[in-house]
Amino acid sequence: MPESKDRSIHEVIARLRTDVGHDAFAVVDHWPADLSAVGVAQPHDHRYLVYISTLQEKEGRYAFQLERPAIDQDLPFDADPMVDAATYEELVREVRRHLSR
Repeated sequence: MPESKDRSIHEVIARLRTDVGHDAFAVVDHWPADLSAVGVAQPHDHRYLVYISTLQEKEGRYAFQLERPAIDQDLPFDADPMVDAATYEELVREVRRHLSR
């Protein structure tokens, strides 16, 4: 992950590695211009991804969205609605669930 990312995103990734497992996900950065966002994906299939954004105005809260392969071949992926202002515990639960498929 680029060092240019915000400290808050580095911190949440470090916590996730501790709580979910160091090898449980790969960091994927499709948003290089967004310094407070990154994705975590299944190590063997990056199509299963959790977009994570730290919310600077709401410390300790996170936005996230679950992405998976599209059913419709015309779309790049399917995604659940964005979850805004989730707690860290909610984020961990969804990362575990989504990436363990």
